[in-house]
Amino acid sequence: TGAIADRLSEAGDAGGLLFASVCEALSGPADPFAARASALVEHLGVAGMTPVMQRLLVGERKQCAQSAATSLSHASLVLLVEAIGRTFNLPLSQPLLELVQKLAREAETLPGGARQRADDSFRALVHHLVERWSESQISTGASGFAEMFSNQTRARSTLAPEASRVVALSLESGAVGTVVWASLNEQLRTEAGVRELIDMLTKAPAGRAPQMIAEQIATQPRLTTLLSEDPIDFAGVDIIVKHLGGNATKPLLDKLVEAPNRATRRAIMDRLVGIGADIAPQVQERLNDNRWYVVRNMIALMRECGCEIDHTVLNGFASHPDSRVRRELVQLRMKDPATRAEALTGALQDKDKIVLRAALQAVRANFPPTAVAGLARRVTEADFPPEFRVISLYLLGRSGHPAALDALIAFAGGGKTLLGKTKLGNKSPEMLAALSGLSRSFPTERRSRELLEMAARSKDQQILNALNAVASGD
Repeated sequence: TGAIADRLSEAGDAGGLLFASVCEALSGPADPFAARASALVEHLGVAGMTPVMQRLLVGERKQCAQSAATSLSHASLVLLVEAIGRTFNLPLSQPLLELVQKLAREAETLPGGARQRADDSFRALVHHLVERWSESQISTGASGFAEMFSNQTRARSTLAPEASRVVALSLESGAVGTVVWASLNEQLRTEAGVRELIDMLTKAPAGRAPQMIAEQIATQPRLTTLLSEDPIDFAGVDIIVKHLGGNATKPLLDKLVEAPNRATRRAIMDRLVGIGADIAPQVQERLNDNRWYVVRNMIALMRECGCEIDHTVLNGFASHPDSRVRRELVQLRMKDPATRAEALTGALQDKDKIVLRAALQAVRANFPPTAVAGLARRVTEADFPPEFRVISLYLLGRSGHPAALDALIAFAGGGKTLLGKTKLGNKSPEMLAALSGLSRSFPTERRSRELLEMAARSKDQQILNALNAVASGD
């Protein structure tokens, strides 16, 4: 083989024609001379084959390469493709070379029928490249949009590589160029092809090629189609949402409104939150919906996204008949310093226990003075939830606001004796909480001092502990 290779390299134009004649005479990979021709190419390598191929005219070079593509081994074809690319002054870019090498390896190693499909695709890719090079209209190293989407009329290859395999290898290797875009267009012709492409994108490593390919399918209709699947492929949805950005808001909101279960709604809301505060205008439009759960979800979205809020629009929902809407509104308005006090004042009057609990938890850290009077009245009402009375009295006592005094005295005192003297109330958690509040915030007030003096004479350790709660830091 070495001797023949030397003679071939020294033979000038005749050497090129001789090699072309050998390739044209081969009948396929099973041809007994195919292995020898492959060994010859491998011996010469890219550097040795380049001058051999340069001695052929463009048409002869094209015919030689396409004949070789049907018969030579995979390894020798990779070398031959590199050499031919150089002869056209279109050397393979590194990503495209890796794609060709990867496809050649699959044609050798995949099992069963997959190996045959890989072999067919690899040899078709060689045909495709040579035909394109022969037209001298593309660069295999193309990566700019101007080159990728040129309006030049190009001859279609008579034999195209398997589209899905070329795209998959492009995603893996990062190769881009006309071969990849032609395969992508083929892949996009059918719904099944698009779905397969989305599946490939969800598994593709991060890189420029996956990003550019994803941009070709990222549309609102495509997102709507994915969201209509059952179950929803959220990995595929994320591919589209990432590229659509704010343009994904409408399809996601449409699905959120109609989603049948909580897990789906939560997943969609997470993606809307990921888009950010820019969703606010479209979310606010949905507040006009008559369905309580739609309104609740829109308010929750505005809170989670940190949207700029038009409170003139939201104020009307403070008295919404469904408590679940009011709960979300309280959470939203409490986040804004401008509306926090008003929101807490209203929430402390709410009949819904969950709204009331949220408000009580919020005032632990900061009890607005405007809200004290409302809670002081509410805690004495008969329908006030008894499980919240003790914590409410402690909060009133810690506030130090004059509006809290009457409520604390009402629970600490026991009314009047027959002689008209004030008496201490019966011991209870509420009485102890109120007594603690009086001791903390109103020790010198006349009515409070009278009750505190009576408590100080008590022999009940719990009552004495309530008086000393301030000193102990309770």
